Amino acid sequence: FNTSHIKYYSAKVSEYLFNISYLYELFGDRLAMMRYRRAGYQINALNQPLKMLATRKKLGFIKGINPEIEIVIKEVLFYGRSTLYTELYKALSAKL
Repeated sequence: FNTSHIKYYSAKVSEYLFNISYLYELFGDRLAMMRYRRAGYQINALNQPLKMLATRKKLGFIKGINPEIEIVIKEVLFYGRSTLYTELYKALSAKL
């Protein structure tokens, strides 16, 4: 496996997960913040290709990855964006 290729997708996904955790933190939802932050750390620590795990439906076997977070991971991997991130960002912008 090309290690840089593996790390690129992991870094991209974990960046989204961390950003979602920061948005939840700003909303005061500590539990959601911790879930997404923990998932970000788990993805960063992976030594396997994230896309391969996603296509083989193995993301749920990673500690801290629940079905909600799995959706975010797949969106980022396959579409380059996250609906949840966009919705949270818009909601925060509306509050400012």
